[in-house]
Amino acid sequence: MIKDLIDANQITDELKKNPELGIKARPIPMDRLRVGVITDASGGNSGTEYLEDTKQDFWEETQTSWIKHHVLPRRLLFHPGAAPGGPDLHSI
Repeated sequence: MIKDLIDANQITDELKKNPELGIKARPIPMDRLRVGVITDASGGNSGTEYLEDTKQDFWEETQTSWIKHHVLPRRLLFHPGAAPGGPDLHSI
């Protein structure tokens, strides 16, 4: 959104004026690292008759993760790159 770009530009200007502030990047242990990807991939062009999320879909929280339950079958496959037991993303 435009307001986010304005905020980012203001932060950049502030950092240029005060370079000693810097940006702190904290390390993430590899065993806690997760990857998430969101893409439209022109799915919006398929029209409303192909919507995959319905008001009947619901989320279930387990001790280790969230699981989305789709009441109607999905047309697209989910690639669980961030899921435990998913593909090794370092080899992709």
